[in-house]
Amino acid sequence: MRGGFIALWLEAVLFRLLGLNARAAAIFRHLLNLHQCVSCARHYAALAMQRGMRAEAALALEQLVQWAPQDVDAWFELGCVRDDLGHKHDAGEAFRQAARLQPDEERGWYALARMHMDLGEFAYAITPLRRVRELMPLSPLPLYLMGLCQQRCGNEAAVREAVRRLVEIDPLRAAQLIEETGSERLRCLLPPA
Repeated sequence: MRGGFIALWLEAVLFRLLGLNARAAAIFRHLLNLHQCVSCARHYAALAMQRGMRAEAALALEQLVQWAPQDVDAWFELGCVRDDLGHKHDAGEAFRQAARLQPDEERGWYALARMHMDLGEFAYAITPLRRVRELMPLSPLPLYLMGLCQQRCGNEAAVREAVRRLVEIDPLRAAQLIEETGSERLRCLLPPA
């Protein structure tokens, strides 16, 4: 039986390489029904996404993280698929797991912050954005997003601090934050034009 599995797996990979994705997907789905195959789940999820079958991709990725719970990429991909499906809370859980597994990688933290922002949970987005800021100290984006979140939380002092810090690394982004938050009185912090 094992030889049959390997032959089918190789056939599916070959079909995928040749662009015969429907045939490859059918074989990977068949193999998934018979075995706990991490590789098959990853291939099938990618093929399902290419074909716009997001729910199928989510199911395959859920199996994958069940079988390989330390697979950061699988958790991140699961979060992205759940987000595409509109399952924001479930997406946030997947991104949270990716961030836990790889705390020095900004993509999980950033995606988690974005999920909270999409849900209107601006106070909860600030902590992951701070972590992104630690990981990417020269990037203006985390500061800008923190400023937006702080404004939504009513923390004008924190908005002012975000503008002040942004002026040092990206004055245009600082001006954008002022405009976006309606904090016109902070224009005095911008460098002269």
